[in-house]
Amino acid sequence: MTRVVVVGGGVGGIVAALRARQLGADVTLLEARSVVGGLASGLELDGMVFDGGPYILLDRIRLAWAFEQVGLGLDSLDMVEMDPAYRMQLANGQAIAICSDLEETVAAIDAVEPGTGETYRTFANRAASALAHLAPLLVRPHHPLEPLKTGAWRAGAWAALSLDQVLRRNNLTGVAADAVRIWTYIAGGDPGRAPGPLALVPALIHRDGAARPAGGIHRVIALLEAELRRVGVVVETSTPVASINHDSAGVTGVTGVTTESGGQLDADIVISDVGGATALLDLIDAPLPRSLKLRMAGPLQSPGVTAYLAVRGTPSAEINFQVDGTPKQATAFISGGDPQGSNGERPGRIVAPLSHDRAVELGESGQAALLERLVDQAWWRDGIEDVQIVGRRLVSDWGREFRLRDDAMNLVMARRQLLLGRLPHRIAHMPGLYLAGSWTHPGQWISFCSVSGVLAADRAMKDCEMKDSA
Repeated sequence: MTRVVVVGGGVGGIVAALRARQLGADVTLLEARSVVGGLASGLELDGMVFDGGPYILLDRIRLAWAFEQVGLGLDSLDMVEMDPAYRMQLANGQAIAICSDLEETVAAIDAVEPGTGETYRTFANRAASALAHLAPLLVRPHHPLEPLKTGAWRAGAWAALSLDQVLRRNNLTGVAADAVRIWTYIAGGDPGRAPGPLALVPALIHRDGAARPAGGIHRVIALLEAELRRVGVVVETSTPVASINHDSAGVTGVTGVTTESGGQLDADIVISDVGGATALLDLIDAPLPRSLKLRMAGPLQSPGVTAYLAVRGTPSAEINFQVDGTPKQATAFISGGDPQGSNGERPGRIVAPLSHDRAVELGESGQAALLERLVDQAWWRDGIEDVQIVGRRLVSDWGREFRLRDDAMNLVMARRQLLLGRLPHRIAHMPGLYLAGSWTHPGQWISFCSVSGVLAADRAMKDCEMKDSA
């Protein structure tokens, strides 16, 4: 039986472990933290369970596809429709709600900037057409001929241009453009460098609707973790991996700090979900090919700062954004849904992006002061009667807890990386080593991380089968 070791229990790693097990492998998953789930895991504070990480919305179509590949269905989750999908507080004090219904959104945009709603409607319909052409690429391994095979070339401009270039070509400006750029702002990115496919978010919202699992994103992890144990994947938590071992023929296993096997674990295949840079630069002592160095070059994405709040009242929307600053950036207030506290409090989060350089410049004291100022602001308090801070994470907190290399999650999503290609699932210069997670996929939502896990396991098991039959 093929022996697979999965390093890192984030979403990509968990799904890779499930898929490899489904394909007949003997699978062990090693996770450095005491719980699996990575940045999508929950956080318990003051008797309430919060979504800990940056994930906000689900792309149901891709998540449903990944679930199906590991024998699960989205009906296993109690999905809650979010309408409005999100609300934007503008610098002039006005607010606009982006609803699942396109016509409601068009009317909301026209109310703020008369005459621009029609342009947004046209744009959203074009985005839906482009997504239909590009969607097959989101669940397939990367290959130069894939656009020709799938017909994705018909949406070429959306894939090849930057986000701002796509918006300009479609004459989208002002509030309507910021409603699309918001997902780049909240990641601390530059719309002039961000990849064009980020302009497809309106198609996801207006075609498929916005939804989350009842209780929060972390419910996805609870479901996947239960499935890991049900199908017989060996899960060892509190087990950091010190190295991925290899000989001249490829990987031979891993050295873990406290594995049940005494530190050494043999494997035919190693799938890493600890971040491409960590696996390739820190865990394995092999020189990198130039092609991988190019793909790993670029600005790093900081996890930003987060305040966890016990909130009394009913927020005007579950996701509220404030857009301000030069260059523009966004801060998010995210309500956790139903009340959990003894006095009717519900969990909420303030999430603020910081560029990697800005985080270093501020240091811990500057980040803490910034977070306090954001919590004190009034823009997110519509419908809220009282609030109490119950926890926080600064950039260094994220880095220490999640073992983030250079306190960064991954590369900032940029057009350059999309054109070069994200990191491959199969590491050609090290046979037997595969990557899963957001470094390997052009999207960083939980659904895309799930897809990456399926693709990594499929590639690994297919290669092993071909090797055995040779």
